[in-house]
Amino acid sequence: MLLKRIVLFALLLLRFSTAVTAQDGALPDILKAKDDTLKASNLIRYIKQRLDIEPEKAAYANEQLIRLSKTLDEPYYIGMGWFYKGYRHSQLMENAKAMEGFDKALEYLSKTNQVERIAVCHLNLSVEADKIGNANLKMNHLTEAIRLLEGTVYKNRLNNAYNQMGTMLFTVENYEKAAFYYRKVLQTAREIRDTTSLVAALYGMSSYMANKNNFNASYLYIKEARDLAHAQQNRNNQFIANAGLIDFYRKFKKPAETIQYSRELVQAATAANNMQFTLYGTIGLADGYALTNDHQHTIDYLNKALEIAESRGLIRQSTIIYKVLSETYSKQNKPEQALTYFQKYIHYKDSTSNQEVKRAAAEMEIKYQAAQKDLQLHKSRNYMYITFAGMAVAMSVAAFFFLQFRNKKQAHQRELKSLQQQKEIQLMQATMQGEERERSRIARDLHDGVAGMLAAVKMHFSSIPSEAEILMQAEGYQQGIRLLDEAAGELRKTSHNLMPEILLQHGLDEALRRYCNNLNNSKTITIEYDSWGDIDRFSDAFELSVYRIVQELINNIVKHSKSTQAIVQLSQQNGLLCISIEDNGIGFNSDKIQSDGIGLMSLRSRVRAMNGKIELNASEKNGVAAYLEFEISELIRK
Repeated sequence: MLLKRIVLFALLLLRFSTAVTAQDGALPDILKAKDDTLKASNLIRYIKQRLDIEPEKAAYANEQLIRLSKTLDEPYYIGMGWFYKGYRHSQLMENAKAMEGFDKALEYLSKTNQVERIAVCHLNLSVEADKIGNANLKMNHLTEAIRLLEGTVYKNRLNNAYNQMGTMLFTVENYEKAAFYYRKVLQTAREIRDTTSLVAALYGMSSYMANKNNFNASYLYIKEARDLAHAQQNRNNQFIANAGLIDFYRKFKKPAETIQYSRELVQAATAANNMQFTLYGTIGLADGYALTNDHQHTIDYLNKALEIAESRGLIRQSTIIYKVLSETYSKQNKPEQALTYFQKYIHYKDSTSNQEVKRAAAEMEIKYQAAQKDLQLHKSRNYMYITFAGMAVAMSVAAFFFLQFRNKKQAHQRELKSLQQQKEIQLMQATMQGEERERSRIARDLHDGVAGMLAAVKMHFSSIPSEAEILMQAEGYQQGIRLLDEAAGELRKTSHNLMPEILLQHGLDEALRRYCNNLNNSKTITIEYDSWGDIDRFSDAFELSVYRIVQELINNIVKHSKSTQAIVQLSQQNGLLCISIEDNGIGFNSDKIQSDGIGLMSLRSRVRAMNGKIELNASEKNGVAAYLEFEISELIRK
């Protein structure tokens, strides 16, 4: 099938910006301003906002940016003008012009310290190189982008580079190595909430699982990609997820679904004037009809796809379409047409496969002729050059093996560190579980043992005969009864805190609300509790652990803060449970937070063991604010 040969083509489509709304009247206001760097920055912001939702308006704004950048003569603004020019040509699949734009952008941006922008130029150039079948050029740009991005804060860009590397490896059937890069993206993208890279990596993993004929796993990956894309309402991500569904249903030979999603993609991409996904959807329609042995419809859609590919100079895609057209005409018993397209396929296949070899041979021939002339003119000097060259090669080889050794050592150290962290988390989880079991045991002992004894004592006191009325009226007797009641109340409160029944019965929201209300005291401290939205029920262990952490933070406020008012807020949204706790107390020096003073080390460890995050902000005389965040998507009770 054709899509099998053009695997994951859509994953190569880099999106530089996210689509956000902007006011229609914003551009005239920007253009009225004085020609300076602020105006140029505002134009860039406007262009980024419009790139994918209103490309024509973005293109017009970019013309103004290019005009202004020539006046300012600033490499950054000139480079960005060329970048957006290349981006627009890429949208229209005008590859030669797109590459010219990105090359020019790289020329100017390389004069700045904008590492991210430079890397993005390389990434886009690798995409364009892939479209024209220049594998060497693609690899050069992709490798340089990864070199620039590794170790920086631009993890979303690095994710994009890893996705492209995975796609390249997938197309050459190095599936396990491709999955290695996709998994790296999945981990990082979830951590930083990089939905665009996550959708592409999920598509890649879906194709990997489909290649292993694992229908269920493949479907779960692509379904998650589609759900994310639609929840984010990002059109480009929706295109990628839709393309993944086409590839999934084509792989498992389901023609109706392949045709359905291909038609949806063509309609949406055509409406957005996105020729890349229009081509992909058209190819999907051809594959869908091929699954039904409807050769005429297959040929019709292949010709439409070929028209797009040839008009945009997509040699690799055109070559594959020639071959499939030849095969389809052969099935129709039309040998003349089959031969015509097979000859085109052979011609372009030979051309594309031999292009790099011929270029390399020509370069070697030129170098050889130059060396021969130098040998005749400067024979003695060449001996020195050869010696230096040999030394350079030897040093390069030594450096290569040294770097390999160092990288392996660093990788081993990272693996050891990761294992140590996992061990610490497991130990902390086991400690927390042990503490809760011990609390539960003590609570049962207090409730069943001491509480029962106190109740029996009060019952015996109450059964004293009426003849002893004088004794019952005595102040010491009455004081004893009051103390007995207070002891029973304190015992119930302690037992409840050790194992709060309300938590097990009604959940975290109600348990925290009652806990805060029980601590309220108008003479000492008022604790206000609020929850926002519908709070789900979670696993018992998770609810209890969160309850303990909040309980500890509130107890610290009551005991140490000298505050008169505190606020506890609980909310659930976008797969996260968020808790904020603030007080108006005396606070403490923020340096103690950094040094994990006042018992914070244990608290941080417990939160980390639950895959959560905690932030503490404090200053002397201004109180303390704590913010907790937990991933809950897999903890909600069904």
